[in-house]
Amino acid sequence: RPTIVYVFDELVKTLPDGVFYNEIKRVGDLYTIDGVAESNNRISRLMRNLGDSSWFQSANLQNVTALEDGSQANSFTLTVKQASLNSNKEGEKQ
Repeated sequence: RPTIVYVFDELVKTLPDGVFYNEIKRVGDLYTIDGVAESNNRISRLMRNLGDSSWFQSANLQNVTALEDGSQANSFTLTVKQASLNSNKEGEKQ
């Protein structure tokens, strides 16, 4: 299958409850994700999940902003790199 199918599948698998993606942009192997999370802990969980994924590496939080609607929700922007295809194949062999 094409790599993008695996990438989209992994984006869904790494998404914890209480986190929602608003927009995902890709430039080369760098993905920029804008979203909303019910709490900062859920953003941390997303970053850990992305870091543990064999398809992504180097998750980096760009900003977090509290929503002005009185809830505890936060909007966030983070970047993550797509892991190289060679490292994915090596991981599948193990």
